[in-house]
Amino acid sequence: MLQKENLEQSQKEAAVAIVQKIQGTELFSLLENYMGDASRKIAELLNRQLIAFFNLLYRVLSKYGVLKMMKLTRASSNQILEDLRKVQF
Repeated sequence: MLQKENLEQSQKEAAVAIVQKIQGTELFSLLENYMGDASRKIAELLNRQLIAFFNLLYRVLSKYGVLKMMKLTRASSNQILEDLRKVQF
């Protein structure tokens, strides 16, 4: 049920009833902590990926002299896109 995006009304009601039953218990606290840790870990991962992407972008733009001249030819812009496609995140 948790993996579905669109729940039926009866499924929503069942989920609410389950949460209400475990609210205030040790299980609920563990789930809350787990979700908080998961959110933090996802944010850290996204941050590292963004930093890596911008570092790569800076290196590619520097390689083709874009930062100095801020002018691209068609061939160099295609090469930049090709270099970016090779990167695996």
